Amino acid sequence: MADTDLDEAASPASASAGRQVLVGVGALLYLLAGVGAGVFETLLVPVRHGTTYIPISVVLAAITNALLIWLARQLNGSGAIAALPLIGWTIVFVVMGVTGPGGDVLVQAGNEMQWIALAMVLVGLLSGIATLARTGSRSRLASRARPQVGSIR
Repeated sequence: MADTDLDEAASPASASAGRQVLVGVGALLYLLAGVGAGVFETLLVPVRHGTTYIPISVVLAAITNALLIWLARQLNGSGAIAALPLIGWTIVFVVMGVTGPGGDVLVQAGNEMQWIALAMVLVGLLSGIATLARTGSRSRLASRARPQVGSIR
């Protein structure tokens, strides 16, 4: 009998610790999703058909940043965690736009590709920031999952 009392007393603390672990894993996954999207979209900047560049990375940046941030906000409810995909995406673009030790750079200046890269950054950042602002301070799914203080479920 005493063992069950100890289990019941330890249960709320272990549930809180388990929730913190899940939030941490989720935050890491959101950041990695933003990094993955940034790598994929940056690699698509030089896509062309014949001699014409195709700005598919601009469209993908707008869609993926908005969807990743919306999903993070809906599942977690935290604005800081919802911003992680955008932070990861931005870091990747900055790193891939800087020359490496051998002088290699993925996002080159001096041709039409620079305009696609610039448009991708602007559209991706604006899409992400607008989604963060539009989704508000709390999501509907996350607020339903957590009971309010004093509420009876």
